[in-house]
Amino acid sequence: MMSESQVLKAKQVLGKVIHVEENTWLLPSASDENKYHTVIKSDKYECDCMGYQFTENCYHIIAVTMIEMIEVEHARVQEKYGDETNG
Repeated sequence: MMSESQVLKAKQVLGKVIHVEENTWLLPSASDENKYHTVIKSDKYECDCMGYQFTENCYHIIAVTMIEMIEVEHARVQEKYGDETNG
């Protein structure tokens, strides 16, 4: 289950997510601005941060999930409207 603070943190890092390869993302740490955590999607999402190690949930995974939802919605709109969405 995600907490309100996790969702807020996830929203704050959305613009800082680095999609390094298929099913792998780097996201900034909230506690150390020079550190990044890795989220990998295989059978499920996994993250190398301490929060995930204890709860198997973290704002890094929430942020990646949000990005994937946005990408799916964007593709759906593009498929429906094509170039009409570009103005």
